[in-house]
Amino acid sequence: MSNVFRSNLVIEMSGASHTEAMRIKVSGFPKGIKIDTKAIEEAINRRMPNSNLSNARHEADDYTFISGVNNGKTNGEELIIEVKNQNFNSDNYQKGIIRPGHVDYPAYVKYGDNFDYRGGGEFSGRLTILIAILGAISKTALRKYGVVIGSHLYQIGNIKDKKINYLKVNAKTLQTSKAKLAKMEDAIIKAKNDGDSIGGTIEVIACGAKIGLGENYFGGLESKISSLMFAIPGAKEVSFGKDLDLSKEFGSTYNDQMTYIDGEVNLLSNNAGGINGGLSNGCPIVVRVKFRPTSSISKEQKSIDILNKENIDLTVKGNHDSCFAYRAGVIVEGMMAIALLDSYLEEGK
Repeated sequence: MSNVFRSNLVIEMSGASHTEAMRIKVSGFPKGIKIDTKAIEEAINRRMPNSNLSNARHEADDYTFISGVNNGKTNGEELIIEVKNQNFNSDNYQKGIIRPGHVDYPAYVKYGDNFDYRGGGEFSGRLTILIAILGAISKTALRKYGVVIGSHLYQIGNIKDKKINYLKVNAKTLQTSKAKLAKMEDAIIKAKNDGDSIGGTIEVIACGAKIGLGENYFGGLESKISSLMFAIPGAKEVSFGKDLDLSKEFGSTYNDQMTYIDGEVNLLSNNAGGINGGLSNGCPIVVRVKFRPTSSISKEQKSIDILNKENIDLTVKGNHDSCFAYRAGVIVEGMMAIALLDSYLEEGK
């Protein structure tokens, strides 16, 4: 099944943008992890839309543990979390009308009448609320390993955040500089006022991962992390380490050279982003996820009515973000946490 991630953790998502409820089901989640409700609420709030910058679909995002939790801790049974959908308007979507850039066209061809076209159905970013919640719980589980994860808006349009020392970064306090954030928000508002959207990049950093975490080939950290990141709707590019054009680099400039200081190994740079050959090397793990501009825009576009085989001029209606990346940080962090937790569980086998 395509809606299942199957590794040491087995994760299945169900529901859609306009269904009554959505669920995430997890097998293999470690027993005895405290449910930090404050951390979960923080994750939910970070994902909440900002009326000036994001879409107008405000949901309470109330969640329920259907199973897997007892007396405030995970009990080793299947962990099932449910979130209700309460604020959506299906009238904004018309069957057969293809929205440019969306999954609509290939989904109609693949699923026919079984495709839930309302808000993108099961392909919708609405389901990422489930990842935000599971990610918060996974972060709690990673505490015993000393792993801390943080992120910041790396770039919106042509505006980049301040440079970071990838050897000394503190993931716990990582945040976009206020001056840069203000300029990024202005760029998003301008795109929104123009009836358009804009792309952006999230940089997520994990500190404290032990040396040698990961496996070779398909179990390598880069393989596992990138596969989960690409599961986030709108993610189009995943990169690791320093933001370089590697086709122009030489080994002499890219390699992270090493030295002993007081009998301990020290890397002199972190161009590789904390991973060599799929294994963590003790440096902070640095990953960037680039999001495309939101496809739903109010500018008139050329499209088709696939049922009547007609060309149409389309202005997309509904609740849509002008920039995916603006509130995707908590989702990217959640996927990072799931990937690292899954790799630590591999170590316990």
